[in-house]
Amino acid sequence: MVVSVIYAVSTGQIYSINNRDMKVILEFNLPEDEQEHRRCVHATDLCSFIWDFQDYLRTQHKYADPPEGIDKIYEKWFDLLGENDIHMDKLYT
Repeated sequence: MVVSVIYAVSTGQIYSINNRDMKVILEFNLPEDEQEHRRCVHATDLCSFIWDFQDYLRTQHKYADPPEGIDKIYEKWFDLLGENDIHMDKLYT
């Protein structure tokens, strides 16, 4: 079973029927929605950047002779991820 789901970028509404064998169609009105389109197209790149930077922070915090203030940066990083509902364990497994 394939279910089409249309995500309306401009309104931020998601229409969802169920979670089984779901097909998602993102629809953009270009050039008006160019920024939203670019964000979706580059979402994997951004996710990779977040993962890599988070790993760098963790390594510096845990193993290296950490620079002064790294603890505050490390804590703020995870606060911001949480505030923005970004859960890396759900994006990268």
